[in-house]
Amino acid sequence: MDPTNKPKGPSPHYSLYQREVFKLGGEKGILPSFSVHPDELQESTKKKLNDRGYFYANSNAGLGWTDRANREAFYRWRIIPRTCVDTNTRDLTTTIFGHKIPVPIMFAPIGINKLYSPLGELIPARVAGELGMPVSSPAKTS
Repeated sequence: MDPTNKPKGPSPHYSLYQREVFKLGGEKGILPSFSVHPDELQESTKKKLNDRGYFYANSNAGLGWTDRANREAFYRWRIIPRTCVDTNTRDLTTTIFGHKIPVPIMFAPIGINKLYSPLGELIPARVAGELGMPVSSPAKTS
């Protein structure tokens, strides 16, 4: 089966994006424009944001103990891949408050988004809408 022509299921084929990243990196040396590693992400924000935005985004509500505890807990998780299981049709959908959503996660943007863009919270709300995902409103909206 052509991996880009998978049967349409209830959930998007996120693995196709991952395959494309690996293919471009392996064949052409082209890496994604961003990292999802928290330390590298923090370093890139230092280069792109003004001081107000950087310090707000990385303040971690004080001394950062909760941030450290959350990272340590996350690092203890391991992905256990299934083998010999048909994964062509997966269903990641779930229902929340009577609405079916494509994945069991939601956008929960940091507050005061106008520190990062004049459009403020509209940007994460638009992205969430494009993906069909729910979005929560930050406690400190701009």
